[in-house]
Amino acid sequence: MPTMSSYELKVTALLKGGADPTKAAQATADFLGIFPAPTPGGSAWTDKFLLPADTKLTQPVTVEDEGWVLMKGSVLESGTLLKHGSVFNGSPVKTDMTLAAQAAVMDPTTLAAGSIIAKDGVLKNDPWTVWLWRAAAEDTPEWESSGNSGQPQPAGRYGLLSFHGAVGTIRRGALGQQWARQTAPDDLAWFYKYRKTEWFLSMLAALIAFNAQWEDILEEEARVRDLKWYCGNGSGP
Repeated sequence: MPTMSSYELKVTALLKGGADPTKAAQATADFLGIFPAPTPGGSAWTDKFLLPADTKLTQPVTVEDEGWVLMKGSVLESGTLLKHGSVFNGSPVKTDMTLAAQAAVMDPTTLAAGSIIAKDGVLKNDPWTVWLWRAAAEDTPEWESSGNSGQPQPAGRYGLLSFHGAVGTIRRGALGQQWARQTAPDDLAWFYKYRKTEWFLSMLAALIAFNAQWEDILEEEARVRDLKWYCGNGSGP
């Protein structure tokens, strides 16, 4: 059974109804410019959002059930037990073997059930991909009470600026296995520390500058609405 893990981020701002069209157009362009399409390997905060840290094991971990596929760049420490049926750097393991020295994963590697990854091994994180990345501007109604009836009536239009992004990964093995191999705890730790990460601070700085520049035409300042972490058994969000 596969396991899904994902992060979802929402940011919004609201332009005043009747704002000067030229200013509103420039403010819109500035807001959308904070959220360029991600290009992994670049330097924008959007790229860093896609790169949770690799997992360094704090204790030995036993591979269960259907086995684990290790990503290129993972490092196995000496003492790691590779069970019969594993494939290590492209070569089938025909009898149980224990690594005598540290070894890097450079080619396809699958650890069969019963293999034991020694403490301090590093598991390269599974690839994270963009599931949703939408920065947009749209009109939204401005309402006011009408006369003695108190019924809401449209009184104009606000300019809603919004960003909605989600990145995720799907891993082999049930959620319990992800806790055992420490990937799930690492995902959770990232969620509790994201406000101190370089990418988040960089995005906040851009939003603060945006709010200062366009204060006179903002009904609501740009702000992070929420950042959520989802995980669970299954193959999709």
